[in-house]
Amino acid sequence: MADEMLDEYEQGEQARKWLKENALSLVLGVALGLAGLVGWQQWQVYQLMHKAEAAVEYDALISELGAGLAATEQRSTDLAENYSDTAYATLAQMHLAAQYLAEDNREQAIAAYQEAVRVAALPQLRSIAQLRLARLLLADGQAQEAINQVAGLSDGAFAGAAKEVEGDALVAIGKTDEARLAYQSALDSLQSDYGLRQMIDMKLKALGES
Repeated sequence: MADEMLDEYEQGEQARKWLKENALSLVLGVALGLAGLVGWQQWQVYQLMHKAEAAVEYDALISELGAGLAATEQRSTDLAENYSDTAYATLAQMHLAAQYLAEDNREQAIAAYQEAVRVAALPQLRSIAQLRLARLLLADGQAQEAINQVAGLSDGAFAGAAKEVEGDALVAIGKTDEARLAYQSALDSLQSDYGLRQMIDMKLKALGES
């Protein structure tokens, strides 16, 4: 019994000695842990506020679409500069491009779509912007640039539309054999979009047999 009491006493002394030697480290560890937790919570609050501010700015842009091009330019520039990590920056640039096109300013519309691609925070939005940019480049006579723009869209939900644009661009520069392959690849990628499949099939048949 005495031995057991001695063992407990020795264990207690060792524990107190360890606490004394490591007290500062323990306190610092707890403090850092709490600081990290607080910091993480503050970061989450900041992110929510940041996105909310971007949403307000975007809503203002939408409400001012009929007020003239200058207002849209200012809002879209602000979103691109300060909120490029949100989807609103890309959406704003695409609205700006649409307004430029409404005024038949194709050059500025191309620049707006290029900016939309640059600031895109979501892959899906980037793909949409790239497709619109590629079609606009093709309409502007820049067929090779259009091909380059959709080159990275060979996979995923946008593969069929990308291959269609590639086929159109290849037809424009006289590469009909390659265009057939692109159109066929587009058809192979599309499973349920009957309307688009029908249009691509018509383009393919218009090229005739290889």
